[in-house]
Amino acid sequence: VLIHMGVRELNNYNQGFPGVYPPRLYNRLKGIIRLVQGANPGATVFVAQHIPFNQLAAEVDVATYNGLITNINSELDQPVIIVDMNTGFQTDDSNPGDSWYLGTYPNPNWYRPNDAGEQEMAARWHTAIMANLPAVKNRWIGSVSTDWSNPANWSQGVPLSTHNVVIS
Repeated sequence: VLIHMGVRELNNYNQGFPGVYPPRLYNRLKGIIRLVQGANPGATVFVAQHIPFNQLAAEVDVATYNGLITNINSELDQPVIIVDMNTGFQTDDSNPGDSWYLGTYPNPNWYRPNDAGEQEMAARWHTAIMANLPAVKNRWIGSVSTDWSNPANWSQGVPLSTHNVVIS
């Protein structure tokens, strides 16, 4: 399960509109995670830290929220994987190779990912997911027949329905 939340909530709060201040947003995040893990205790949950903002006051809220996320595993029964979506992005609007640009709607102070930013975000999700998937050891060989139930067609015997396998 991938969770990336809080952009509108923190910005609205920082702009003086009804929003969610960082501790309340963090409590909502924990509630969502507990619902997911309660419904599926085996679920792997990935939580993204908040993206950068272009305002000092909002960045303080982002830093507070991201700091809370950093310590979330001490408050949950099952751990989550934290994905850094805040640091290392280029945000200089004058450089076309940078990964973010300043938006115009609904707020010109929000950073938005451009194509490079979207690719970087996808790469960060992908890296986190691949680093945390269970190892796949059993592979379909299919050298004896097309019979799924024949152990000789598998590198490590017929898999159970709960096993990860590779079929290529």
